[in-house]
Amino acid sequence: MAWSVQGVTMKQHLTEPSEQGLRRQAEQKLAGQTPNLSCCEADAPRLLHELQVHQIELEMQNEVLRQTLHELEESRNLYAKRYADLYEFAAVGYVTFNQSGLIAECNLTAATLLGVDRQKLLRRRFDDFVATDDRQRWQEFFVGAMEGVGAGGRTTEVRLQTAASTLLVHLDGCPLENNDARSGLRIAMTDITARWQAELAMQASRAEAERANNAKSRFLAAASHDLRQPLVALRLYTDTLKNKVAPGDQALVMGMEDCILGLSGLLTNLLDLSKLEAGVVKPKIDDFSVFEFFASLESIYAPEARTKGLRLHVVPTRLIGCCDAILLTRIVGNFIDNAIRYTARGGVVVGCRRRQGKLWIEVWDSGIGIAANNTAVIFEEFRQLDDGADKKGSGLGLAIVAKVAALLGLEISVRSWPGRGSVFAIELPCGKAQEVSTPTAGEPACRPLRIAIVDDNALVRQAMTAALQGLGHQVIDAPNGWALLLRLAGFHPDIIVSDYRLAYGENGYDVISAARREIGAELPALIITGDTNPALIAEMSERGIFVLHKPFDSLKLQACLENLTSANC
Repeated sequence: MAWSVQGVTMKQHLTEPSEQGLRRQAEQKLAGQTPNLSCCEADAPRLLHELQVHQIELEMQNEVLRQTLHELEESRNLYAKRYADLYEFAAVGYVTFNQSGLIAECNLTAATLLGVDRQKLLRRRFDDFVATDDRQRWQEFFVGAMEGVGAGGRTTEVRLQTAASTLLVHLDGCPLENNDARSGLRIAMTDITARWQAELAMQASRAEAERANNAKSRFLAAASHDLRQPLVALRLYTDTLKNKVAPGDQALVMGMEDCILGLSGLLTNLLDLSKLEAGVVKPKIDDFSVFEFFASLESIYAPEARTKGLRLHVVPTRLIGCCDAILLTRIVGNFIDNAIRYTARGGVVVGCRRRQGKLWIEVWDSGIGIAANNTAVIFEEFRQLDDGADKKGSGLGLAIVAKVAALLGLEISVRSWPGRGSVFAIELPCGKAQEVSTPTAGEPACRPLRIAIVDDNALVRQAMTAALQGLGHQVIDAPNGWALLLRLAGFHPDIIVSDYRLAYGENGYDVISAARREIGAELPALIITGDTNPALIAEMSERGIFVLHKPFDSLKLQACLENLTSANC
């Protein structure tokens, strides 16, 4: 074996001395000297040893290199196999398209989703599987993904129409690069049909719940109307009877009144609570005059306060509030009603003050008061305190107040001093309108009125006629709008009172509109109804019609009539 060193073989270097070396050796022999070996000849064994060591090291390195190459090859083969397995059996379908949009490659999952053998999918258009309504979306997605719009391509959702069923799939697209050009598109296709079906089921359930709520709302409205009809007749008959019975029988009439009041209050509260829990009450927020709001409450509750020998005082104000005035009436009205009920002497004061950018409507009374540990529990349903007071309520009034306040997002405050009285307050936002000047409050003229009554319920109609005639008013009545127009000949009413729900699809607003066309647009009007839907009250208010809820007594009806006709006196 020979090794090459600078173009000369080592074997030749060791065995064949150069010409100069031979000449030098000859000269040394002639001079009688012992010739010296050359440097190369002297170092030859050492160089040979080093070269042998290097040879062994190189052979070992070559062995390591061969082993590494073998391991890399095995790893590459394993990776390719695993990649193929992941690609073929992935939970996500992968489809590769050429520039023309034809399928160039797909994995088994994609073929399974499309319900077609993989070989038969090649060179087919994906549009064949996309639902007709979604094909435009697919085309926009394909073009946008090929152009690489957005980071990482684009995504969309389309429905696929297969032989077995309809699927909803989520698509993620990424363009394929080849020599600085877009050679195709690869998409990942995820089956989201289960989620889609769950959403459809949820939407169906939501729609069914809304239909059930609407049906419940209609039922409550019908029940409210039908149940209140006999109650209002009974209440009016009782008021008429009270003035005709002997003094010794007055206690019987008062007992009847208490029973009617209890039944009416319980019915009203149960219906209102059901509507709140059904979620059919929708607030209508707007600016309103607090003074006018107070005036309306005073006309409703002042007669009841006078009956108990109490004074209901409303503090004049120029403030403007922002709230649903109809729902707020339910809250403040309950505060006033409770104050009158639990106050034996003194009075009730209603006022409004501005504090830290908000308005607070407060109802003060000089009643029995509430212990500090009970100010929270009074807002629970059917909770009445064992305080020795005469419990005529249903135990639902303040529970409804709490739910309405939560619906409006308002805060309620209660302060009380047992034996001295209480103050109930509710916070509301300030209105954006300018403050209005306070109107001059005056007592309505208590004069005989000409009143037209329309109600398809004969009992209610007769009871109202008897009660109003007993108060000195002149009354004509009719079961519907057509009959009223016939009776209006020669009779010019000061006010028209109509039930809202009438027979054969007619309603009170239709009757009032027809009467106003005959007599004049300024004719005062009052709707009586058992329907507590706030939308109805708001609609009638916008049309200049006051709404009085059933059941009511003669005093409340008289107060409304006087309030509505006082401007025309």
